[in-house]
Amino acid sequence: MKPRHVLEIRVRASDTDFMGHVYNARYADWFGVGRAEYLRMCGITVSRNARFFLRDKPLDVAFVVSEYFVKLLAPTYFDDVLELHTYVEELSDKSVIYRHEVYRRSDGKLVAEGYSKHVCVDSERKRAVEIPHEVAEALLGKN
Repeated sequence: MKPRHVLEIRVRASDTDFMGHVYNARYADWFGVGRAEYLRMCGITVSRNARFFLRDKPLDVAFVVSEYFVKLLAPTYFDDVLELHTYVEELSDKSVIYRHEVYRRSDGKLVAEGYSKHVCVDSERKRAVEIPHEVAEALLGKN
């Protein structure tokens, strides 16, 4: 079974639009938080200067977003409690695809889903490179 991170989100007033629904771009923000927490769960952290670390060891690579998709399936509103599930859907030599699923806790309904694809790049040259083996193992929960 793939490792999965679950993040609880309570919808705030500032998350909603003029119609009272959660503003669509907010899901992109939440997916980013879910991805950061997934990485932290795997022992990968990012410093303020965008430097990546694996269990406190600096890495010579970073990850940049190359694709992003979200599908809204049902409206969510102020004070709804949501669960954001994040996991690695696909891992290739040079990229990783994170899957994101948002469920409303009160009824378990899937309200949004999507993915983000990230390419591994050399920190200095900013060119695509293979994901280091130890990073790939950590992303798959094999550490």
